[in-house]
Amino acid sequence: MALLGERIGAAELLRAGLVDEVVADDEFDDRVRDHLDAFAAGPTRCYAGSKRQLDEWLYAGLEEQLGLEARVQQEMAASADFREGVTAFLEKRPPKFTGR
Repeated sequence: MALLGERIGAAELLRAGLVDEVVADDEFDDRVRDHLDAFAAGPTRCYAGSKRQLDEWLYAGLEEQLGLEARVQQEMAASADFREGVTAFLEKRPPKFTGR
């Protein structure tokens, strides 16, 4: 998904375990309300503690990751493939990438 940017339907995301639940549009607001009610009735301090731990685990290396992302983006923006992609977009044609 990250490399090709393909669109993936809700059913496939559910099968892949990337989402926990899929609901119809007309059921969405009620389902969200159900989840909010369940959270509000639960041990909210414990939820906050769990969230703090998850945030620390997920974002501990965020600064380094953002630095890497900036360096890679600068490198890619200087590539021939980047120029070809932009040119092809402006000319409304498929790009012809060369790996350079």
